[in-house]
Amino acid sequence: MKNSNIILINKTVMTLFFILFLINTSLFSQTTNDDRIKALPKLITEAANSGAYQKAANLKKEKELREQIKIALAANNYQKASELQKEISGLSDSKSSENPAIVSLEKELKEALKNEDYKKASDLKKQIESLKNGGSIQKQTSDSATLEPEFINQVVYFNKLENKITPLENGTAEMKVSSMSAPGFAKATSYYIIKGEHSNVNLNANNNPSFIAKIAPALDPKDYLYMVKYEIKGKKEKDRYVEAFTTKAGMFGGGSTEKNEKQRIPISFTKIKDGLYEIKPESTLGNGEYAIVFIANKMFSFSIN
Repeated sequence: MKNSNIILINKTVMTLFFILFLINTSLFSQTTNDDRIKALPKLITEAANSGAYQKAANLKKEKELREQIKIALAANNYQKASELQKEISGLSDSKSSENPAIVSLEKELKEALKNEDYKKASDLKKQIESLKNGGSIQKQTSDSATLEPEFINQVVYFNKLENKITPLENGTAEMKVSSMSAPGFAKATSYYIIKGEHSNVNLNANNNPSFIAKIAPALDPKDYLYMVKYEIKGKKEKDRYVEAFTTKAGMFGGGSTEKNEKQRIPISFTKIKDGLYEIKPESTLGNGEYAIVFIANKMFSFSIN
């Protein structure tokens, strides 16, 4: 008899929770929980496309909670369903208090990404995160003072999306001369060589990279920096080669020395400030091994793979 009373009380409690849930949820209204779940993906997309990222996040959270409500109802766990519905109500309250400054910054962020202005996008993202964490907007520096190599005569990779720099493989190339001769004629080709088939700095699929070079303020970067694509040579141990000069000589004197530029990649320079330049290839880079060469044989190497 005692057990029967306990069962009856439990059923009564469950029924009360179910009634409370019906009163406090959309099941009591014309829109059912299932209908709302079906409608939410479209609403999430619309909010994201309009730049209302906080609203989109709230709608996504609502969808997750409603799916949990569906599971709770299937298990007759009305208490759990009621608790979840209260969380959804809390989300509705937060929508009305959405920070207008965040909304404005998120719209600017979307526009910056559309225009591929990744530095501005990174600055805006930091400001948004600061506001969401209860902080204030921090004014970002307009120049790239913190985004430059530590030492002069250095080149680094510039990740615009993440607004950070990464050192390249830095090495001094060895010089090797390969010669050939025939009666009355001689030819010698000089190579710059970096040991190893691949660089230890892989830019992955970024075939339109940017770099930052730091040189003496009085120098013209076009006279001291250029980009090359290595040629891989070697039978057992493969190394990276760049043809430097070709010297020709005849039996009766005379001769010539020419720079070999067939491995060079056209690049552009954008001045950031005195002695600091952004470097970009003028066309997309295919897979392979590359380097930015400073003066003669100082190589800043990287891979595109």
